[in-house]
Amino acid sequence: MLLLADGNYPSKCSQDLYCWPTDLVRSGFDSLDKCGETLKYLLGILIAWASLLAIGLIANHVLEGDFRTVAGTWGRMGSSIALVLLAFWAYLHAAPQARPYATLIGIGMALGTVGDFFNADLLRFIPLKDATLGAIIAFGLGHLCYMAGIIKVFRDVPDKSRFKLGCCVGVWQLVGLVSWYLIVYGAAKNSSLVWPALGYTLLLAGTVGLASGLAVHIKRLWPLALGAALFLGSDLLLAIGIFRGTFAFRSESVWLTYGPGQMLIVLSTLLLSAHYLRPKIVCGSP
Repeated sequence: MLLLADGNYPSKCSQDLYCWPTDLVRSGFDSLDKCGETLKYLLGILIAWASLLAIGLIANHVLEGDFRTVAGTWGRMGSSIALVLLAFWAYLHAAPQARPYATLIGIGMALGTVGDFFNADLLRFIPLKDATLGAIIAFGLGHLCYMAGIIKVFRDVPDKSRFKLGCCVGVWQLVGLVSWYLIVYGAAKNSSLVWPALGYTLLLAGTVGLASGLAVHIKRLWPLALGAALFLGSDLLLAIGIFRGTFAFRSESVWLTYGPGQMLIVLSTLLLSAHYLRPKIVCGSP
């Protein structure tokens, strides 16, 4: 149950939405009986996302011929589209203070889906010499949106520590630089992408650093930092395949880090809403 500070119950589904996931899990989803449709839509989108991702990954192992290619590709692309729908749903149910952040996350998620289509070689009508470069541009723009959203939230944090934020960014920049050097620098394959890959890796590492720094100040947002880290990890795995050669279960390892990472980034909109409403809402038994 959830109470406003004045002792009254909020209307309709906001009590379930803004206490999600802590009270929802603790109550064994009993709140679905009271709330009805709102959280069912959330769970429905998440189930659709997970199902499409599973189909996209399993198809490569159990199907044959063209059907394997079609099911595998569109299962994965469908999971990305489902996350765009989830971002739109999260925007519609975000607290007013979280709407600008939700907008930037939604735009970033849409750009990420464009990047997925580039990686799947489904945008051949766009005149680029290498589809990987198109993916780098799309994902890079998406991460600029993520970073802008995080910075906007950080500016409103009371008693913020720019030193702590800078330390988080610095550590992850070092992680990104070392990873690029070990995986990409000096690679014989796709040498024309070596330096663009450096900028892209540092950009992704910057997102992780900013997300980690924000999570230091707003503990509720640790899934955002985890999601950004998973995204970086997925691209490092992808880089191994591009620059060093393929390896067993490459596609599975990339998508099982990338997909959940993007999902956590989207759901951070609801967690941020819960943070903004914290002074007015008490989650737990009255």
